[in-house]
Amino acid sequence: LNQEGAQKVLGTTQLLKDGRYLVSLFDNTNASTVPHELAHIFRRYLDGGLLSAAEEWAGVAPGGKWSVDAEEKFARGFERYLREGKAPTPGLESVFAQFKQWLIKIYEKITGSEIQVDSNKARPIFDKMLGGDADLVSREAAKPETTLRATPQEKSEAAPPPATPVGVVAR
Repeated sequence: LNQEGAQKVLGTTQLLKDGRYLVSLFDNTNASTVPHELAHIFRRYLDGGLLSAAEEWAGVAPGGKWSVDAEEKFARGFERYLREGKAPTPGLESVFAQFKQWLIKIYEKITGSEIQVDSNKARPIFDKMLGGDADLVSREAAKPETTLRATPQEKSEAAPPPATPVGVVAR
């Protein structure tokens, strides 16, 4: 999955065979690239009602395979959500205020950009994904820390691990 800006790839997210993700950042990376790429990873950890709502909003059949267009809509929607600056919890207000400033600066001269997706219907999904639901936050806080891993189906569709070290890399 690639984030493109003005026909140049800004970043990519690659699922590795071992279930880890490799996020690559390129020369033209900006403040929108990391949250965009992370949205691709976050989406894979939605389940239950949040996954159903995300599928409906992105145009994916219930339990269906996500197309590149649906993946990009979700990631662009997450960028738009951050750009609006409305934090789901008081603890995230300063983070959202900073992202709002950065993203507005990036997109202020772009009209009709791909970030122009309507994220209003997705707001509850993103709010809960970032801890806006008190019950969800307390359940997650009680879980032991884990490494993000892919499902067996995603692993079977994944690329082999690269020869370079795994992590966030800049090229």
